[in-house]
Amino acid sequence: MSDGSKQNYSKRNPVLLPEVEVLMDLENLQVFGLSLYTTERDLREVFSKHGPIVDVSIVYDQLSRRSIASVYFENVDDAKEAKECANGMELDGRRIREDTMVAMMIGTTIADHTEVVVEVEEDGELLKTGIRFMEDLLLTIVMEDIDHVPDLNHIHLMAIKA
Repeated sequence: MSDGSKQNYSKRNPVLLPEVEVLMDLENLQVFGLSLYTTERDLREVFSKHGPIVDVSIVYDQLSRRSIASVYFENVDDAKEAKECANGMELDGRRIREDTMVAMMIGTTIADHTEVVVEVEEDGELLKTGIRFMEDLLLTIVMEDIDHVPDLNHIHLMAIKA
């Protein structure tokens, strides 16, 4: 991990960010096939029946007229229950499909307009991840394999100024 020293960001010379703190493990329910009319509020209303929700976000692609949502539950069992109940559910006239992923909410200071590259390494192997920012500039790392969460001491965050 980094020694926490200040370094300049550069697209050619990414720097390791200071130590990170895992704030909580979340269960991320990915919802596909949404109508462009479905809102985050709609998803909160539908899925909050299954347990406390930390965050909901929708990414819209106007060209393909497709969207994908992430619903972050506090509890893994709640997300799994929501996934089972939502299987084949129709919402705003569209049949949705869903998948679950593990997410780890990470607390670290990240400057505005900074691109972050996340590397999660275990036994010398780089694991596939995705990233997103939540409201308070908390970074969430999404692991695609919910049955295997790596040793959190091997998370490396690299910042590249945008």
